[in-house]
Amino acid sequence: PVPGTCTLCDTMDCVLSAAHLINNMNTSADPCEDFNEFACGRYIKESQFPPGRSHISSATAVSDRNTILLRNIILEESSPSHPEYLRKMKKFYQSCVDEAQIEVVGLEPYFNDTEFTDDWPTLNPNWTDANFNLNELIVRYMVEDVEPLFSITVSTDMNDSTTNVIEVSFVCLFARGSDSGRRVVVNSSVYALSFSHFCFHFVYGIQF
Repeated sequence: PVPGTCTLCDTMDCVLSAAHLINNMNTSADPCEDFNEFACGRYIKESQFPPGRSHISSATAVSDRNTILLRNIILEESSPSHPEYLRKMKKFYQSCVDEAQIEVVGLEPYFNDTEFTDDWPTLNPNWTDANFNLNELIVRYMVEDVEPLFSITVSTDMNDSTTNVIEVSFVCLFARGSDSGRRVVVNSSVYALSFSHFCFHFVYGIQF
């Protein structure tokens, strides 16, 4: 822009955005020596990883706030004046948190679903690797919103907020925490073996 042609934005959104940026900066750092520390030093130092997170950012913070807002909307008592989609959403959520009814239903729906039980060697005595297709299994499970090995999501490009990208990411199969996940999977065969034994005995146990 030509010097002198810019105007100062003093709207609430601009002031809050500027305060957010300043609050994350470490102004004691020399930007010529370490610009990342200068721009994000306080954010890196003062931020804490919630359980189950492998990374955090301003985008995840906004997502967390939106999740709380959506949860509050869903928890509000349903009304005939609400749109149909919202009433269905509230009803579905209540069914998910109705632990008493979940205990009554138990695992019977899974055992009655042959497409589910036939995939598991410990549940299907006729299972053979000859008729097992991992690709078909993953596709079928992901259609049901189950992501056993990896997840596929659409999110905002961190380098261009006007663009969406398709992300393929690993699913954490081990203990939750900021240092779990890929580090454990990549660096330790002991964890992988232990988890394999746990899965086998767990699935074998639910037969009885």
